[in-house]
Amino acid sequence: MIDLNEMVCFAHVVDQGSFAAAARRLRIPPSTMSRTIAALERRLGARLLERTTRKLRLTDAGAQYHERCRRIVAEAEEADRLMAARASRAQGTVRVSVPEVFVERLLAPAVTRLLATYPDVRVECLTDDRHVDLVGERIDVALRVLSPRDRSAQGARRLGETSPVLCASPAYLEARGAPRAPEGLSSHALCAFGRDRSAFSLRLVDRQGRAVRVRAVPRLLTTSDAHLRSACLGAAGIALLPPFVVDADLRAGRLVRVLPRWTGPALRLFAVTPSARAVPAHVRVFLDLLYEHVRQHPRLLDAAA
Repeated sequence: MIDLNEMVCFAHVVDQGSFAAAARRLRIPPSTMSRTIAALERRLGARLLERTTRKLRLTDAGAQYHERCRRIVAEAEEADRLMAARASRAQGTVRVSVPEVFVERLLAPAVTRLLATYPDVRVECLTDDRHVDLVGERIDVALRVLSPRDRSAQGARRLGETSPVLCASPAYLEARGAPRAPEGLSSHALCAFGRDRSAFSLRLVDRQGRAVRVRAVPRLLTTSDAHLRSACLGAAGIALLPPFVVDADLRAGRLVRVLPRWTGPALRLFAVTPSARAVPAHVRVFLDLLYEHVRQHPRLLDAAA
């Protein structure tokens, strides 16, 4: 099997004129250099260097091999330079997976700045509420709502948090009345976010940190916050929604808070990458702009801008 390290060592021995000088250049012990060249000659079955006390001399086989080794080493060094330049320069495509609810408020402003600032960067935005396979689907950044115990939150960049609120339309409350306690929700029409109706339960927390769990069968189950909002506005029932989704409706009176002393558990939003290490420059600048946008708008996830 070809060992490129042997070729690099051989090329440097010839170019530097001695084992010691080549070892210093590559920052390895001279003894390691000698063993490497000896192993190379054994593998090739040819003598490459004639060694004397004063100098090294290439054999005919060594001269032919050295010419090709120099080309390979030069190509490898050029490849390293290209990668180093690419790592320091923002260029390439950022593939982002994001729940639809965060696109307009959070993602769009950061993407707009990114495209305006970095002409060599492109963006592919995939709206999806699933926890996609970052590696399998070639995703550079995924915006995810995670719990503090979720392992995928380790090493991810936290963007912020918000607590969803219960709300309904005035027409629904006029027709059905408003529950006075969390337990009363079980007798109401609920519109809920989720996938499994049979396993659904609603967890609420009050201002003192007390938690209750209400078991009910939702009339509407969906994985779209936009759909939940539309259902609420249409008097279909009571829903638990992030504040920034319904804040404008609450201020305009189109929706009304239900059980205002209670909220859903905090939703913590993270930017997750396949690896916390070796993040490419074009992905790094996108993350920086995203974080900067959140920092400049601390109530971004709580209220309408």
